[in-house]
Amino acid sequence: MFAQPRALPCGRTRSWQEGRTLTRDRGAARHARARRRLTGAVAVALVACGAAGCAASAPPPPAPSVGQQLSAPLAPAVADAALVSSTGAPVTLASLRGKVIVISDMMTLCQETCPLDTANLVAAARAAEQAGLGGKIEFLSVTIDPQRDTVDRLAVYRRLFEPAPADWAVLTGAPATLARFWGSLGVYIHRT
Repeated sequence: MFAQPRALPCGRTRSWQEGRTLTRDRGAARHARARRRLTGAVAVALVACGAAGCAASAPPPPAPSVGQQLSAPLAPAVADAALVSSTGAPVTLASLRGKVIVISDMMTLCQETCPLDTANLVAAARAAEQAGLGGKIEFLSVTIDPQRDTVDRLAVYRRLFEPAPADWAVLTGAPATLARFWGSLGVYIHRT
């Protein structure tokens, strides 16, 4: 069970306790060597990964936008589209020249993403007001269902988000006008 003292050169013996200490020291040395090897391997792997990352080519350019380019002038179908607000006032994007315009699609009968999208748009409009940007940014919710989203229905929908920010408008228009408007922005609507 216990290691027996064994003979060493010159007739000396080593006790069990000394042997155990030596074994422990050899084990610690073995672990230290293994740790150094592992650390070296990790360092080599990190250097190799870093070199591969530096050697990689630049990411590909983004795909062309489907919608309206922000840096380009608005297409006439968008800028001059005769829209109507929930108060019955006529609105064109051209009349908002000089402002940043944020447009979101919506329809009042949508019960899935539209209320969430509209709530996010309204929250952004409120945040812009609080940041002192009132009057510089116009937030527009434009319907994709002009047959059902009448001015009266839009007024009721807007009241769901009271207190409504002054820079947020809910808009509709003639079906043909909105089809051109959304089509120019890369949004195509298919009624089911």
